[in-house]
Amino acid sequence: MRENLARRNPYVDPLNLLQVRLLSQSHRTEEESRTLRLTVQGIAAGMKNTG
Repeated sequence: MRENLARRNPYVDPLNLLQVRLLSQSHRTEEESRTLRLTVQGIAAGMKNTG
């Protein structure tokens, strides 16, 4: 499990930071909204095997 987390985190952590930044904005452009949706999908994909 620890090995899986170490492999996953370099990809998921930046997505988490970007997601937090986008969620903190009260108004988003269409591109920012699309990026937010992609971060959700990316994090979900990364969490699939590590819970």
